[in-house]
Amino acid sequence: MQEHIQFRSTSKTAIYAVCSSVLVVLALAGLKWLLRGESEIDPPKIIGATTAETMDVLELPAGHRGLLLPVVELTIADASMETNWSAALATLLHGQTEAPVESGRVDVLTSLYAIEVDRLDKWHEGIGQAAHYGLLTKAMPVVAIMVPSDKWPLSETTRAKLVLIDKTCMEQNVKLILLRRAGQ
Repeated sequence: MQEHIQFRSTSKTAIYAVCSSVLVVLALAGLKWLLRGESEIDPPKIIGATTAETMDVLELPAGHRGLLLPVVELTIADASMETNWSAALATLLHGQTEAPVESGRVDVLTSLYAIEVDRLDKWHEGIGQAAHYGLLTKAMPVVAIMVPSDKWPLSETTRAKLVLIDKTCMEQNVKLILLRRAGQ
């Protein structure tokens, strides 16, 4: 014997109303997501950052359309020492500096990232160290390249070097960020 379930008209109306509401909310969320990719958006602020510490995005040369690199501006009194950059980045990200690991120290270690901070001319070493520290800590490896104030705005030569660095990082599964001294 087959059972037939009957809904009262009030129940049907309530079910239709709930289903329609869910569909409208999902459609609006999808539309917002689609529009977000096409609209002009201000550079995102890093959570917990002061006004001088923001993350910007650098677009690389026209031959590499769509290739964007995050640029983190840090307030640093003496930019000549790598430890000052590491300390400022660790403060911003609530991380630990000089975290000891087997055969080295991670410049900045957070719950998510193992970050090696290096100068632009030492990018090769920075990528290798970041990859190594990522393996040891099980954190995502990141190389943070300090770009000196006198290099901004970036020349075509520096931009081309950054394209090579970014390509190498991608092949090694290492994230790349650029560090810039705030106010410069």
